[in-house]
Amino acid sequence: MRLIRCVSRSVDWSTRVSWWLRPGNNGKDGDGHKIYGRIHSPGNEPSALTVGASNTFGTDARDDDAIASYSSRGPTRSFSEDNSGVKHFDNIIKPDLVAQVTG
Repeated sequence: MRLIRCVSRSVDWSTRVSWWLRPGNNGKDGDGHKIYGRIHSPGNEPSALTVGASNTFGTDARDDDAIASYSSRGPTRSFSEDNSGVKHFDNIIKPDLVAQVTG
């Protein structure tokens, strides 16, 4: 939680200071199935920009590019709790952008 507060307080869009973070490496489970909602702290902070990994599959064509199987993907699962104890998940789509890492 401290790291999230640090990111939140240090982002200043007027001076274009921001945090660029990796979302994590939990894109699939032990059986190789895609997992969603595994963006790690502090990447789940709304003002943090997360950069995921993409895979080009060794081609020049863009239509076969995809997020790398190991790269974490959203939505974020952070939540706040109201006075009644009901959880309200933020469900922010992440990563914000991807960069070629494999392929």
